[in-house]
Amino acid sequence: MNPENQELDIQNEETSKSELVITEEIAKYLTIISKWGKFLSILGFAFVGLVVFGGIIMSLVFSLIPSSDLDVFPVPAFLLGFLYLVIGLVYFFPIFYLFRFSFGIDQALRLNDQDKLAKSFHFLKAHYRFIGIFIVVVMVLYAVLLVGVVAFGMFAGTGSLGGINA
Repeated sequence: MNPENQELDIQNEETSKSELVITEEIAKYLTIISKWGKFLSILGFAFVGLVVFGGIIMSLVFSLIPSSDLDVFPVPAFLLGFLYLVIGLVYFFPIFYLFRFSFGIDQALRLNDQDKLAKSFHFLKAHYRFIGIFIVVVMVLYAVLLVGVVAFGMFAGTGSLGGINA
């Protein structure tokens, strides 16, 4: 075998390994993913809108109720509506990233644009990173809550909480 041909074969192998090709099958899968992503993101935006609307309504309603009627809440009642607004804000970002990914993939496939494809996957990465960090934060909060509940239960059982009689 000629050494020049062998060198060309090695170069062809290296370039074929470094370049990805979007086949018809992959494009079909990406189109389906894009459609589902659009669907889920639109539903997510509707959910965020309902949560924010519910938070505003709760805040308004609780502000109209006399404070003497709301003594059963350990915190000011308008904070419940504010909590809904915060939940809506937190939920907005992963939905927004999914939305940008879905529409970007669709555009990249239609225009055959490598940069749009890369940017779309950037938004997918942001979506999963946000979800991952959010899950870790929630797990830590659950662990702290569990430790607090167990500690409260132990102290309540011994009668060490002051005015609480076991």
